[in-house]
Amino acid sequence: SPIYDSPKPSGDGIGMRANGSGNDATQSIAVATSTLLAWQNRGWQIMTSAQNYGDKQGLQNLISDSIALGAKGWFLPLSDANDFLSFKEIADQIRQDSSIGSISPRPLFYPQNARFPADTMRLPSGYWWLPTPAAGNRVEYGAGYEAYRHESPFGTFFALWRTSQPARIRLLCREPSKLIFRTHDGQPVDTKVLKDSVELNIGTIPIVMTGNNEIPVPADAMDKLVQDYKLISEFARKQGINLDDPRYFFEDAYRKAKENPGVAFVNMMENYRKMQMGTGAFWWKEAELADKSNFGDLLLSPACSEERALLLSTVISPPTNTGYFAEYKFRTDNPQDSDFWIAGNFPETVKPFIEIQAGNQKFLLPERAFAGYGDSFNWYKIGRFLPTKGTTTIVVRVTPNAPIFRLSLDVILLTPISFRPSGISMPSGY
Repeated sequence: SPIYDSPKPSGDGIGMRANGSGNDATQSIAVATSTLLAWQNRGWQIMTSAQNYGDKQGLQNLISDSIALGAKGWFLPLSDANDFLSFKEIADQIRQDSSIGSISPRPLFYPQNARFPADTMRLPSGYWWLPTPAAGNRVEYGAGYEAYRHESPFGTFFALWRTSQPARIRLLCREPSKLIFRTHDGQPVDTKVLKDSVELNIGTIPIVMTGNNEIPVPADAMDKLVQDYKLISEFARKQGINLDDPRYFFEDAYRKAKENPGVAFVNMMENYRKMQMGTGAFWWKEAELADKSNFGDLLLSPACSEERALLLSTVISPPTNTGYFAEYKFRTDNPQDSDFWIAGNFPETVKPFIEIQAGNQKFLLPERAFAGYGDSFNWYKIGRFLPTKGTTTIVVRVTPNAPIFRLSLDVILLTPISFRPSGISMPSGY
């Protein structure tokens, strides 16, 4: 992004535009803060608008977060006398706090592509986790770890943390002696460098790795993936399921793990996921691979599954008998009652006009998303669905009376396995 990457921006400040309440509002203003901090010089942050923040408490929370993010001025449109009185009361409180002028947040950046697991929030020692449009993405290790890579002129690093309790772990690396590890606030991490790895303590707050561009692999994550591979291979053998191709590529990658653990692990995980789908453990469909559709376009985004989504974006009204639709067919010989999920980017004004049909059942898109990821993508739990034996058809439709025709579909998922969305990770198990 030219705005982020410019070492000498044309102005000496930036405006915050808030929309929503709670974390949504914080997310919206954090973009301004990350822009300013990416410039790596001093500048002003002024809040120039705020919408949909709710009641007085919502406004209070929004301004409190903006202060923590470094805002030094507020120019807000007020709709009535109550808004004026609320804002005046908050302004009086601000004037009495002399420390506000010295507040200057420090950033740990994450690429928007890696939003969930990373998210905008306060971190210890006066730091904030802040989104940027930089290159980079999340790295999937399986249960127990989250990670991402951030690449830009204002910060190139690898961030890694555990999802539960801290632990002493061994990170498999290609060149362990070249790696530098620091805490999120820049303090050195105690490490023990071995021939093929680095030992260190990792907790639930990200640690930051620099030194080269490799992907380090927790040794226990590698061991767990190999164990899962053996179990699913045995399961497939007993069920008479042919998984020869992904098994071959998994084992070929594993043989090369000592040469380059990161590359090997990514290839192993990719082929393990293919084995999962090959057993019929769940049905995961890339939405851009619709059997029929009149959406007409693709969205290319590293945040999406397979870095692509099916895109509808037009001002032309659809045929009145069909609307705009995407149709998917899948076949199963062993139908199971499943959770039905859809991942995509659905503008609020479009949601009420989306109809979903799975077999003979009809569903509406839930008003609230279950979890988000990337830039405005979300997972929606549609409901429970029992497919019939044979071929089942799923259709996602935008009705002709929608006010706009714009959305992106990323994934269609049916799973009898318990699933808690985290970015674009598939369900675990089989």
